[in-house]
Amino acid sequence: MIDQLWLILLGFAAGVLGSMIGLGGGIIVVPVLTFLGFPPIAAASNSLFAALSNAVASTVSYSRQRRIEYSLGLKLGLLSVPGTVLGAIISSDVAPDIFKILFGFVLIASAAYIFLRKKN
Repeated sequence: MIDQLWLILLGFAAGVLGSMIGLGGGIIVVPVLTFLGFPPIAAASNSLFAALSNAVASTVSYSRQRRIEYSLGLKLGLLSVPGTVLGAIISSDVAPDIFKILFGFVLIASAAYIFLRKKN
């Protein structure tokens, strides 16, 4: 029970921190869960479920404010389907140790992009 409470608090703190600095909570939660011994695929799946929940809530809110470009969303949504299928195939065929390394590179590349891009 104590472990579950810590995980809930970790998720809440990551979500708050991620929202404050403009990042998804997954960039914090996935490395921490992996460090705590969770399989990388389980940590990434957990993050994706949380992101889905956040996306649904945000979509409802932004839709009410009329701040959604539906044509762009449709294009991005359609393009994400093959990427999702490919990602699922690759992740199921990759050994967990290799997945950790690949995911680490993705996190490093994402962090570099965030910090090195030109601000408008």
